[in-house]
Amino acid sequence: MSDMQRIKKRAAALAMTMTLAVSGIPSCAFAAATPAAAQTGAVTPSPTPTLASPADAATVATNGIEGWPKADDIYSTVGCLMDADTGAVLYDKGMNQQMFPASTTKVMTCLLALEYGKLDDTVTVTQTGVNYAVSGSSNLNTQVGEQFKLEDMLYAMMLKSANDIATTIGEHIGGGSIDKFVAMMNDKARELGCTNTHFANACGMPDDQHYTTAHDMALIGRAALQYPLFCTIIHTPSYTIPATNMTAQRTVTTHNALLIDPNYMVDGIIGGKTGYTDAARSCLISFVEREGRTLICMTMHAQDGGYACLDHKALYTYGFGSFTNEAIPVGGGTSTMTVTLPQTAAAADCTVDVKDAEAEDGEEQVALTAMYEGQAVGETVMAKAAYEKTGEAASTEEEPASGMSEASESTGTNVSENRKSGVTMDFRRLAETKSGLAILIFGILVLAGIAAIVITLIVRRRRR
Repeated sequence: MSDMQRIKKRAAALAMTMTLAVSGIPSCAFAAATPAAAQTGAVTPSPTPTLASPADAATVATNGIEGWPKADDIYSTVGCLMDADTGAVLYDKGMNQQMFPASTTKVMTCLLALEYGKLDDTVTVTQTGVNYAVSGSSNLNTQVGEQFKLEDMLYAMMLKSANDIATTIGEHIGGGSIDKFVAMMNDKARELGCTNTHFANACGMPDDQHYTTAHDMALIGRAALQYPLFCTIIHTPSYTIPATNMTAQRTVTTHNALLIDPNYMVDGIIGGKTGYTDAARSCLISFVEREGRTLICMTMHAQDGGYACLDHKALYTYGFGSFTNEAIPVGGGTSTMTVTLPQTAAAADCTVDVKDAEAEDGEEQVALTAMYEGQAVGETVMAKAAYEKTGEAASTEEEPASGMSEASESTGTNVSENRKSGVTMDFRRLAETKSGLAILIFGILVLAGIAAIVITLIVRRRRR
């Protein structure tokens, strides 16, 4: 997106927010302390319009990749389908376009709460959180001084999409400061590789400085999947929050139709998070696992929740039906990495780029990125010593292997070429192993003995 297009988009969103304010709907485009337009995850089934099939590369960028399975357009303005295991992007429709994320923001809030919080912490609601418990928005109608266990709050935030709860969680994790928590959100986004994201609050209310992209949200979701409790929470249809010091027990129900609505349910659904504001329209992030593969789908700015659900169903059919995960050899061939490839492609069509990565616990690391027709299809990080050791192991056994030469470490390696070339044995590599060193010493002694015999014969002939 050009700078001019981005400015026009922001201006349009700002104009929409101002229109809502004039009509009497509270707005927080400039003040995060006052909640904005209603935010829910409700699904409204709508007539299904006809879409282009398949979409051209200008609409769906991945359709422009040579040998890539062609995909249809989706109803949402932008979308991203990612393999959670490899990080490969399978579908890209404007996935780097900055958009309002609405309540899908709460995936980041949940991630940080799981990373830094204690589930049995008692959290007290302050005025900061109550400010978001306004009529027309998703909230739990909390009261100042009301106390919850952090774990119960996570269910209320992810199922009910309660903005007052999300804000209270953020304030708690931020050590009593919602501003500190927002800074933590932005730091975490950068750490995860998000390049087009900036958060301004913990719940996703419209704010000119609160935006992300479909790709960045997929990265955030991928990190959250590492926590089993996150998967448990988003897979829960309903949850009863125990009575607090001020309120009787309450039951919250998920807004995610992919999990509970027969019209939209998806096989293998782990769960997800909905989001809606008038500015953001319907946003949805979801996670599905089938036959050992996990995919992440993020769509933004659909007309309503029904369209968003249809998009996710279609993209999962495309992703699971058109791609497969394979293990390809790296280094000397004794280690492998997993890649996601079109079902018609071969692992030999991949190249692997190798770069030094940040050391961990004092141990040097290398980052491996597998590429297919210019598209990243897998990534992993491993110890540099282990990566280099794979070459030693292969050469010791004197077997053909897809070993990577020193030159190819910096330029990437072609799996098929290395598989054909094998590994050349030399004295330097031979000496790097105990058995090889013994053989080398034995050979030197034999040569020395032969030389001694030759010298003796020459001396005797001269004496005669």
